[in-house]
Amino acid sequence: MSSQSDKLTNPTFILGGAPKCATTAIAGYLREHPRVIFSDPKEPYYWCDDFPGIRRRERMETEENYRALFEGMRPSHQGSGEGSTMYLCSDVAIEKILKHAPNTKFVFGIRKPQEIANAFHTQLISHEYETVLDFQTAWNLQETRAAGNSIPATCLDAKLLQYRQIASIGSQLQRAKRLIPAEQMLVFALDDFRDSPAAVYHRILKFLGIDNDQRTSFPKVNQASEPRSKLLIRVARHRVVRSMVRQLKQVLPPKLASRIGNISNSALKKPIQRSQLDQDFRNELDAVFAEEIALTQETLGRKFNWQSPQSNADAKAGAGSKTGSAS
Repeated sequence: MSSQSDKLTNPTFILGGAPKCATTAIAGYLREHPRVIFSDPKEPYYWCDDFPGIRRRERMETEENYRALFEGMRPSHQGSGEGSTMYLCSDVAIEKILKHAPNTKFVFGIRKPQEIANAFHTQLISHEYETVLDFQTAWNLQETRAAGNSIPATCLDAKLLQYRQIASIGSQLQRAKRLIPAEQMLVFALDDFRDSPAAVYHRILKFLGIDNDQRTSFPKVNQASEPRSKLLIRVARHRVVRSMVRQLKQVLPPKLASRIGNISNSALKKPIQRSQLDQDFRNELDAVFAEEIALTQETLGRKFNWQSPQSNADAKAGAGSKTGSAS
C-alpha cells in the first residue's frame, strides 16, 4: 500500500447498492442524524474504476476531493458514509475499499431483479443517459450495446445500459460475501423497507453502532419520475450549479438542507407510473433472473416471492402435472 493511500480518509460505512432499492431515502435519513457524516454527493463513485464515466461526473478522481467529503467528521460523530450504488455491481470497488480500510462496514439494499432492471431504465431516461423509452426495446439492445453500438451520446458509461448485469444481485452478493467479513455486511430487502421503514432504519443504525435518533418520519424519496422541464434539469445538473448548491448545503443545518433538496427535486421532477410490461416479457425476465433469485436466496438463507403471478401459476401447474404423471 502506497504512502499516498495510507493518508486517505475513508468513510466508516458504505451504503452500496443495489440501484433503486431505497438507498437514497436511507442516505437522507442518515444525513439528518446528528452523529453521522454522510457525503454530498450521495454517490461519489470514487472506488468505481470500472465505471469511469460516472466517477468523472462527480469529479471524484482524486484522493483530495474524496477526502473532502468527510472533512466534517468530529469526535462526537459515530460514523461517516457514502452511498455509491454501483459498488455492489462493480468488479473492483469492494476489494479496493477493503484494501484501504479493512474495517469498513457495508449496507446493501436489494429488490426483485426484474424490478431493478426496469426501475433503473426509468432512472437512466430521467438522467438522459438512455434515449430508448420502451424498456423491452432497451433490454433487447443489450448485446448490440455491449459491442459498442447504439450508445446514446449523452450516456456517461455504456456499462450502465447493461440492465441484466446491473440487476444480477445474486452473483453480486456472492462475490461480496466472499470479500467482506460476515460481521461487516448487512443486506436489507426493499420489501421489508416498504412494510416497515422504521424497523429497517433502526436495524441499520444498530449494525453501524450508531445511536438511535428516535426518528419517526420516513418520507419516500427518489420515486419514479420524469423532468418537468429538460432545460431546467440540465441547468440544475450543470457542474457549476451543483457545486454552488453543495456549498450552500454545507452551511445549512442538515435537516433544513434535506428539506430544501426535497422541495427542489419536487419542483424539477414529477412522479410517474411505469408502464406495465406484457406477460410474455415478464415471463422472459423471470426466466433470465431465475438463477440470480436462487443465488440471492442461497446467499441470504431467505426465500423471496419474486416471480410474476403468471410464472408462479405456471410453475405450480407444472409441478402438479409432474406429480400426476408419477402417481
